[in-house]
Amino acid sequence: LPRALADPKDLRARYWLHYAAAIAGMAFDESLLHITHAAEHTLSAYVPDLTHGLGLALIQPGVIRHVWPKAGKVLASVLEPMLDGLTGEPAEAEEAFRRMRKWHQSVGVTETMATIGYTKEDVPKLVKGTEHCPGMDGLLALSPVKCTPKDLGDIYMSGFFD
Repeated sequence: LPRALADPKDLRARYWLHYAAAIAGMAFDESLLHITHAAEHTLSAYVPDLTHGLGLALIQPGVIRHVWPKAGKVLASVLEPMLDGLTGEPAEAEEAFRRMRKWHQSVGVTETMATIGYTKEDVPKLVKGTEHCPGMDGLLALSPVKCTPKDLGDIYMSGFFD
C-alpha cells in the first residue's frame, strides 16, 4: 500500500495490492469476521458517507488491543510489517494499538471518530446499535476474546485517539 500510494503508476505495487485484496476477500469468505466489521457496520449506518475502509481503520487499533492478550502471537506474525518487532506478549497490547494507529497515519488515515462526526456521547448509541443489528451478535461471538457491551464501548472510544 505505501508503494502504491507513493507512485500510483507503479503497476507492480498496484498488482500486489490487488492480489492481497483478493486473498483478503477469500479469507473473509472462509473465516467470517468479528468485532471490527460488526462495529464498523454500525458506524457507517449512522454516517452513510463514511467509507467502510476508513471506518475499519478507526476501529481496528482498539480491536487489536482488545484481542491481543489472546491472539497477540498470531497478530504479531500476520501484522509484522505494521507492528514491527512485537512478539505477541499480552503486555504489548497498548503498544500494538499505538503502532497500528501510526501505520494507518503513515498511509494517510488521520481521521478520528470526532472528525467524522461522532461525539463520545454517541458511544452508547453505537454499542446499542451494534448489539441490536441482526447478525452482529454472531460476528461478535467469533472473536477470540469475549466482547461485552462495555468492551465494545471501549473499542468505539479508542477511535477518538485522545
